[in-house]
This record gives sequence, C-alpha cells and structure tokens, in this order.
Amino acid sequence: MSGVTVHDSCIATFEELKRKKAHRYIIFTIENTTTIVIQHKGERTATYDDFIGKFTNDSPAYGVFDFEYETPDGPREKLILISWIPDTSKPRARMLYSSSKVALDNLDSSLLSIQANDASQVAREEVLAKVKANKSA
Repeated sequence: MSGVTVHDSCIATFEELKRKKAHRYIIFTIENTTTIVIQHKGERTATYDDFIGKFTNDSPAYGVFDFEYETPDGPREKLILISWIPDTSKPRARMLYSSSKVALDNLDSSLLSIQANDASQVAREEVLAKVKANKSA
C-alpha cells in the first residue's frame, strides 16, 4: 500500500450515492500524492457514457458507478469501482494509482472492482458481462 488516504468527503459522498441514490457516479483522483479526493460527481440522470467520458487517456483516476441492468428476474443494480490506469499515463502515476486502490476497496466490500487500461475494458458490454458473472450481482 502506498500510504495514500481517502478524504472524508469521499466517504460521505460514496454513502450518499449508495444509500440515498444522490449521484449516479463519482470520479476520484489522488491529490498531492497523498489523498484521494473527489474530482467529479454525476447527477442521478447521468449515463454510463457520461461516466466513462470523464476518464482521459493520459491521467489515471478511479470511478464508482451505480450500474443498472436487466436480468430475467427484473432490474438489478451493482456498484462498480473502475480503476482507470491507462498505459499512456506516466509510469510514476500508474504505480501510485495501482498501489493506492486498496484504500477505495475498503469503502465497501460489495464493490465490484474492475481494472482498466484502455477504453475496450470499460465498454458497457464488457462491464455488463463482468457484473453478471459476479456471484453477488
């Protein structure tokens, strides 16, 4: 672990997303190599494409998304944590984000964690397949 901590506002905002459905997603970044902070919150009406559009090809980030999908038994939802660490980002940033993700994993043990290095790994169909394959989904 890198010693990076999660800012208290991240925890509060995550709880708003999870319990109150106040947001559709949250994008997090690491500030000053020490603290995970909120970069952006998506309104409840935001789409998965809106969420994915917040990731850039040169900067790592984390994102939590309230992923809604259909099953034969009806609608379901799953909170997913995407660790976006593009191959085109700087090596030092990649190392920092890779080693710091555990701090966000601790927000909620039911989060489905997805590592992504390029856009194909966060395509809705790819994520949907991972969500459906997850036993607790």
